[in-house]
Amino acid sequence: MPKYVDENGREQWTRIVYVIGLSPEACSRTGSPCGGTSCGRIPVYVGETAHTAEQRFDQHKAGENASKWVRDFGISVRIELAKGYEDLGGDSRVSKVAEAELAEKLRADGRYCVYGGH
Repeated sequence: MPKYVDENGREQWTRIVYVIGLSPEACSRTGSPCGGTSCGRIPVYVGETAHTAEQRFDQHKAGENASKWVRDFGISVRIELAKGYEDLGGDSRVSKVAEAELAEKLRADGRYCVYGGH
């Protein structure tokens, strides 16, 4: 990830919001946003990080600060769903707001069963 110098002269990593596609079987599990039933929507996980989306996906799959949903059901990074969220500066407060915004946008779309995004 690129670094930049913030207004206080400190080097910061650029943060991003990412989307990971999940296996449809995630929706039928207890605790899923779909209510444990197969809802027919596309399950995706939304998160934010200072790593690339691919690096973060690999971390989830390896169990490093992992969401159980991505660890157990993650299939691939869905870069096309996170367009416009690739460079949010170094402030994690900004990226957390953007994460929630994208998650809500995908929920409102109606085609996605969204995990994460908090």
